[in-house]
Amino acid sequence: MYKAGGIIGIIAGVLGVGAALVTLLFGGVGAAFNADGAQTVVGLGWGGVVFSFLAIVFGAVVFAKPKGAGIGLVIVSILGAILGGTLVAVFMVLALIGGVLAIIGSHQASQPVAYAPNIASDIPPNGAPQGAPSRKSTKTVALAVLVAIGLVVLVIGVINGGHHGPAVSTSDPVAQLDGTPPSDLRPDGELAAVFALGSRSTDLQREKQEAEIKGKVVAWRLPVYEVSKRGDGYRIQTSSGRGVIGTFLTLTARTTAERQFIEGLHTGDSISFKGKIKGISMRSIDIEPAILWDASRVQGNSAGATPAQAATAVGAPQQPQPQSAAAETEPHVPGEIKTVRTRFGDLSISPDNELLYQDKLLTPVVQGNNNLDIVKTFQLGPVDAALVQDTGGTACPTQFYIVTTSQAGAAVTPGFGTCSDSIQTAQDGASIAITMPGFVGPEEPEGKQRSAATQQHIFRFAGGVLTENGAPLKQR
Repeated sequence: MYKAGGIIGIIAGVLGVGAALVTLLFGGVGAAFNADGAQTVVGLGWGGVVFSFLAIVFGAVVFAKPKGAGIGLVIVSILGAILGGTLVAVFMVLALIGGVLAIIGSHQASQPVAYAPNIASDIPPNGAPQGAPSRKSTKTVALAVLVAIGLVVLVIGVINGGHHGPAVSTSDPVAQLDGTPPSDLRPDGELAAVFALGSRSTDLQREKQEAEIKGKVVAWRLPVYEVSKRGDGYRIQTSSGRGVIGTFLTLTARTTAERQFIEGLHTGDSISFKGKIKGISMRSIDIEPAILWDASRVQGNSAGATPAQAATAVGAPQQPQPQSAAAETEPHVPGEIKTVRTRFGDLSISPDNELLYQDKLLTPVVQGNNNLDIVKTFQLGPVDAALVQDTGGTACPTQFYIVTTSQAGAAVTPGFGTCSDSIQTAQDGASIAITMPGFVGPEEPEGKQRSAATQQHIFRFAGGVLTENGAPLKQR
C-alpha cells in the first residue's frame, strides 16, 4: 500500500507543478497590467512550485522510508494547499491521500510474523527491538518538519514582501495626504499626450515620465466614468481622452456625507480629489490613496481663497468668482462649460472647445484641439487679460493666446509659444511676461531636443502688443 501512496504523491507533485506554473502565468499577466493582488498571485505560484517539487521528492522517498516520507508528504500537502493557490490545492489533496496511504502501508509492512520469539536473534546489532522506530527514521521526520517550517517562513516572506513592498511609516497615509500640499502637475498637456492611445511617444519615454511623476501629490477635478466598492473605500475610474489623462482612484470616504456623495456619482459627473500617484496602469494614472478635495483648492489655489470658495462643499457645482490681480483657475474638464468672470464680462470655454465672450464667439475664432483652457487671469490697469492654452495639436502640442477684455469689448492675440507647455508667468505693472523653453518634436535627434530645451523664450504682452525676446512676434 505504501508504494501506491508514493506513486500517488509523485503524480500529485507533477500535476501540482503544472498548476503552479499556470498560477505564475496569471500572476505575471496581472503584474504586467499593475492589477491589484497580482504580486500575491505570483507569490502563491512560487509557493505551489516549491511544495509540488517537495511532494515529488517525498513521494519517491516513500519507497525506501515509507513512514517518515509519508509524514513529510502529509505536511507538504497541507502547506501546499494553503500557500500554493487554489489550483495547486486541488492536487495537494491527492498528495495528502498518498501520504496517508504511505503511513498506513508502513505499519502493515512492519507487522511481525507469528513465530516463537527468539529474543537473542530478534535484537539487532544496534540494540533496538525490531518494529521500534529507528533513529534514522526519526531524523528523517524531524528533517522534513524543519524543511517544511523553513519553506513556510520563506514563502510567507516572499508573498508579504511582494504584496506590501518596502516597510512604510505606520502613520495614517490619508492623514499624511491631507496635510501634504499638492504639486502643480496638470492632467492635460504633455502628460496626457505622452500616455494617450496613438501617442507618438515611445515606451522608454513613458517609463521616464512615470518615474518623474510617481509619488507626487496632485489635486485635480475630472469627469467620472465608473465607481465601484473596494473594501471600506471606493475605486473610481475617470474618463480619458480629449486632452486629459484617465485615472484610477482608490478613494477613502472620511465622513458619512462624503460616502453619500461618492455613492451618488453618475458617469459624466465631476469629482475633485487629492491623491498620491502610485504609478501607471493601462496608460492611466493609478492614484492611491486619494480623498475628496475642495475644488476651490485644486492646483494649489487654497492660498488666498475667498470665504465663499472656502465654504464650497466638496463636489458641489462651482460658481465663477471675480478674479483679482493675477489668479490661476481650475483645469477645464473637456466637454464641460468653464466660465471665468472678468470685470467686463464672462469668458467661457464651450463643450466644443471654443472660446466665448459673453456667450458669443470671438473674432478671430479661437477653437482648441483636444482641450482649450483659461489657465490664468490678470488685471492690467483698465484692462483684464486671460492666458488661454490650446492642447493637442499634431505638429505643435501646445500654443497660447492672450485675450483682453475692457469697456470696448474683447480682443485676442494670434497664437504664440514654442509648442512647450512648461511655462512661467510674471506680471510687472501693466505687462505680462511668459517664459518657456524651446521645443522640437520627438522625431528629432535627442541632442537637438536637449539643445532646444536649454533655450529660453520670453513672450511679453504690454499695451496690446506681443513680443518674443524683445522682437515683434513672428508667426510660426
